[in-house]
Order: sequence, then structure tokens, then C-alpha cells
Amino acid sequence: MIKAIIFDFFGVIRTDSYKTWLNINHIPRTGEYSEISKQSDLGQINSSQFLEKLSKLRKRTVTATEMHSGTRIDPEVIAIISELKNNYTIAMLSNSPADLINGIIDDNDLRQYFDEIIVSGEIGMVKPNPDIFEYTLNKLSVSPDEVIFIDDSPANTDAAEKLGIKSIQFTSAEQLKRELNKIQIKV
Repeated sequence: MIKAIIFDFFGVIRTDSYKTWLNINHIPRTGEYSEISKQSDLGQINSSQFLEKLSKLRKRTVTATEMHSGTRIDPEVIAIISELKNNYTIAMLSNSPADLINGIIDDNDLRQYFDEIIVSGEIGMVKPNPDIFEYTLNKLSVSPDEVIFIDDSPANTDAAEKLGIKSIQFTSAEQLKRELNKIQIKV
């Protein structure tokens, strides 16, 4: 029986600003760009240091305004979460620097939708490492077969599946509703 549903944040609930920025600037998420992202997600550098490192790589100033331009919270996903919260424990599991995501969560009054918020930058583990999934299951006091995990990254959903966690690779709110309904989770 499903007891908890875990949502990724960037790329599911909110536009992934870094992925969008990389695409706009025609930069692959490899090499130094991947390493900076990993340092940020692990909490080794904060958002300001992240932008400083990007600025050095680009040889120009990269601002938070530029980075987050055009991003938005998906109201349809929030509506799904709100509906699911009536019957399930809802968690967020995100690879992100703590200062960035906590600011976004607070600025958009999103804490109310989640029973648990797990941020990689606060615990020093990132998806798709199995340890972060085990950590999340322990925080929720559930076993893998009692959880659904929703993420836009196939690497993350595949890693969760290997642990026995039913996963949905997110592409849109409508697709998410269909996938949840297929497994008898009514939205």
C-alpha cells in the first residue's frame, strides 16, 4: 500500500533554471559545468559561489536574475500535490544548494504542501546515489514498496527503481495525472 509520494523540485514543481540557462547558452552539462553543479548540490558551495564560478567560466558576470529568468512554479503540479496531501505523506527530495531552494520555497509559500523536505545541499548526498533514497525512506518511516517517486531525470528514477521504489519520470502535469491514475492513485 502506498503511504508516501516523493516529488523532485527542479524540473517537476519548478522550472530547472540551471538546465534552462545551459540550453540558452548552448553549454553541455559536462566537465566543469557538471562539477560546479555537483559542488552546489552537495552543499560545498552556496548560490553566490555557484554564480561566481559560472562567471569565471563564462568570463562575464552571471547574475541570479539571468539564471532564474523565465522560471516558474507549475500551478498544475501544486494542485496535484495539494490533492494527494489529503491521503498521502508528501515529501520533496531535491538536488539543490540549501540557500537557493529554501528561498524559493519560502518566497512561494510552498512548505505547507510537504510533510518532509530533503535537500541534498543540507545532507551532503545527491540523487542518484542510493544513500539519499535510503535517507529519505528512513525520514518518512516507509519501505520502498510504500513509496512513489516522481522526478524528471531518468537517472534518478532508474536509481530509485533499483531500490524497489515505484517511480514516474515526469514530463508534464497531465502525464503525471495519467501515470498516477494507472496505478490507482486518484488525482
